[in-house]
Amino acid sequence: MSEIDLRLRELRAILTETLPYELPFGFTNDNLFLSELKMPDFSERQRAALRKIRKQNSDYTKPFLFKINRTLRSRNTLGIIHPTLQLRIAKFYSDFENTIIQSCARSTFSIRHPANNLRA
Repeated sequence: MSEIDLRLRELRAILTETLPYELPFGFTNDNLFLSELKMPDFSERQRAALRKIRKQNSDYTKPFLFKINRTLRSRNTLGIIHPTLQLRIAKFYSDFENTIIQSCARSTFSIRHPANNLRA
């Protein structure tokens, strides 16, 4: 498996698992995903800017609060986690993929559960 394929596999959770489903159409993590894949092609200045924005070594990250209309008179507030934390979640899923699948396979009482659909 190539280095690109390994990186794609590690980052796939950014596209599928880190954002709430209630977000408006078109709000995706596609650019975060693509910027991570293209990082080696960026100039050093671009990489430095991304590192500064993402605060790679920071323990403090502030979520983006997003308000959506629930009814004509009420709104829901969704918290979208910081991109740095989304990258950490993707890494966690990648590192513990087999353990998560094994642990979740013990019960049949789940509407949505992880499964091993990829062939290595």
